[in-house]
Amino acid sequence: MKILPDSNALYGDDVKPWLDVPSWFVLRQSLERLGHSVHIPKVVIEEMIRRYGDNLRSESKRTREALGRLAKLLAWRLDDPLPKARVAEFISHYRNWLQDQTRDFVADYPRTTHEAVVVRDLSRRRPFDQEGKGYRDTLIWETVLELASRDNMPVALVTKDKDFVDRDRTLHADLQRDMRELGLEVGLVRVFATISEFVKEIVVPSLEELAELETALLEGRYPHLDLRNWFEAEFDTLFAHRDWYSWDLGLSSLYHEVGLASFNRNVAILNVEVRRVPSGELLIAFEPLFDCEFDFYIRKMDEDILAGLPTPDSPRILETYPTGDWYDYAVKVSKAVRVHAVVNVLYDETAHRVVSTEVTHVSVAP
Repeated sequence: MKILPDSNALYGDDVKPWLDVPSWFVLRQSLERLGHSVHIPKVVIEEMIRRYGDNLRSESKRTREALGRLAKLLAWRLDDPLPKARVAEFISHYRNWLQDQTRDFVADYPRTTHEAVVVRDLSRRRPFDQEGKGYRDTLIWETVLELASRDNMPVALVTKDKDFVDRDRTLHADLQRDMRELGLEVGLVRVFATISEFVKEIVVPSLEELAELETALLEGRYPHLDLRNWFEAEFDTLFAHRDWYSWDLGLSSLYHEVGLASFNRNVAILNVEVRRVPSGELLIAFEPLFDCEFDFYIRKMDEDILAGLPTPDSPRILETYPTGDWYDYAVKVSKAVRVHAVVNVLYDETAHRVVSTEVTHVSVAP
């Protein structure tokens, strides 16, 4: 199978920019053995570099502003850890590193003509949306078509972008039509939301399963790694940059700007799966349940929602804002939620150390 990842699969909101997550490592280790290949469009590389630059500039600006406020409070001069002049240097470093890491996987720009892209845009055929956005996604899709046409081999398009799919996450009807016009079977292209989803479904079943170790880890009997203690110790690192969404946590869509207030522990470990990677490391997937407190806001127009909730489900009011029109929110509230997650750990059994981690799923606990 030919695997074509979108930029959001390699560097998204919850995916680190350095390709140092277990799923990417396991995928690369399994390519030759399973006869798969990775094809990263050049436009995806450029999107990743642009995202890195935007994030670096944004975080650098926020840091300078925070240091300025802190310097006033302390009456000290605090140096900027990342001067503007060095931002371009770090972006250049990231570009060179990324190009080196992906050198063997880069797919050139597709051969489609400007005329064909314009016709597609003006007819609003996916992946263009109704506002005409979708040029780069169209280049990705044309690359998919070229890959599928070469030898009629299946292609896995890995993307969270909704412009490629229908509501049921199957390939959008416009794209199916493209394939039929080229004489290709629609089933040749499958869409996966993430690299970890692809690895779990396609790669993991081919890896050796270590049932005895699974039981030992689940029962806390493995002497070198206690999953519960490790998860509690690494919680801040695992979820440091995660965006939390009300729908993931079983909260009302009327709750806005959800933020993690505290990790209240009470951790339980479920469903441990251990597979041996061809290079010898262990891929450990487990599901922690844990308690957290989340803060969020309710807008003035929606504040009546609080009166309609039964007492056990009512959030705790932290702050009430003035009734004037100058502020959009009525109250800041807090609510305890039991969370279910799925965590992947790449573990070096020889050195007894965790090599890399990723959180692949978060939802309210059942």
